[in-house]
Amino acid sequence: MKEIVDGSPPARGKKAGLITLSLERERVDLARNFAERGARRLRDAGIDVVTQNDLVFTTDQCMDAAKELRSLGARCIIIQLGTWVFTPTVVDTVGAFDIPFGIWAEDNP
Repeated sequence: MKEIVDGSPPARGKKAGLITLSLERERVDLARNFAERGARRLRDAGIDVVTQNDLVFTTDQCMDAAKELRSLGARCIIIQLGTWVFTPTVVDTVGAFDIPFGIWAEDNP
């Protein structure tokens, strides 16, 4: 996990976790690009972002990431769909935690 800092002070109370999902057999290069752009856009909007160092591929990885992001102070978690993903990865993770989630997808993964 890494905290992304751009030199400006974070907005009070606006700390979000960002998890980018992918399938290993898909275009992970695109997913990594989406992850970087997504984190940058959130920062530009004044949100302090805590994110994964890399993509998440499995339900267990996603749940572990959500747990870690919450422990780092994320007040919500955004699951970014970097490529095609298995629906249970998203549904099971969202159902396992008492924290607000958002789901974000590019228009053409």
